[in-house]
Amino acid sequence: MASDGRLAGKVAIVTGGSRGIGRAISLRLARDGAAVVVNYAGDEKRAAETVAAITAAGGRAWAAQARIGDIPATRKMVRQAVETFGRLDILVNNASYFPPTQPLTETTEEQFDALYGINARGIFFTIQEAVRVMKDGGRIINITSMITLYGEKEFVAYGASRAVSESFAQSAAR
Repeated sequence: MASDGRLAGKVAIVTGGSRGIGRAISLRLARDGAAVVVNYAGDEKRAAETVAAITAAGGRAWAAQARIGDIPATRKMVRQAVETFGRLDILVNNASYFPPTQPLTETTEEQFDALYGINARGIFFTIQEAVRVMKDGGRIINITSMITLYGEKEFVAYGASRAVSESFAQSAAR
């Protein structure tokens, strides 16, 4: 695995780490020397493929199933990461719920609650649990959306739910 080892000895959790941007982040963290917990909600095969790619390149990784909106499962994932690798240094909140088009006037309470259950509540409690076990500071990165900057009429509730995690990051950093 070609790496300068800048993250050697570090442990990272990447939520939604088995596909897309999350997979790329998982692979990069591993390439830089971190042990990676590849979180996934339901696609065990993709998570296993990501872990296999990391381990085949000489890295360390473990797949952890937990829906980010399921707070007990998220807390368990963080505890198991520490039990497995001995510490937690980096949390990348990449997982999110991106619904089909939802204009403001058509968004239901159930859709709104689903968005905030993962994109706000789930991220908040994942951060909370991670901070409890991180030593010497640690790093928390929240991946959001450009919709928080320019808005989008078809995704009002989604954009607002992603902006919440930006606020969490600013306040938690202090």
